[in-house]
Amino acid sequence: MNPETIYVKTEKGREEIRSRAAGLSQALRILLIATDGEKPIAKLARLHPAGAGALELMAELQAFGFVEPLTAGMAKPTPVKRPTMAAPSTASAFGLPETQKYVMSLR
Repeated sequence: MNPETIYVKTEKGREEIRSRAAGLSQALRILLIATDGEKPIAKLARLHPAGAGALELMAELQAFGFVEPLTAGMAKPTPVKRPTMAAPSTASAFGLPETQKYVMSLR
C-alpha cells in the first residue's frame, strides 16, 4: 500500500458510519470516520492511535468495501452543507424548542 494514496469513503462506508451495522472495531471506525478524501494514508496514520498500523487497518477497510483509493478521474467528495437558521432578534422571539433547534444548527 502506497502511504501517499488518498482514500475516500464508498457509499457502503458512509452507510456504516450512520448505522454501525458491521460492528467495526474502534480503531477501524476511527479511521473510517477520518478518511476524508483529502489526506493521504500516511497523514491519517500519524493522527491515528494505531500509528503505522493504520496502513493495515486501511487495507481492511478497503477489503470490506468501506473505502477506495481516490483516482485521478474521481471528483473529491462534496462537503455536506448544514442548514442554517437566522439568529433570533431577541431572546423572547423563540420558545425553547426553536432555541434548541437553533443551537443544534450551529454545531
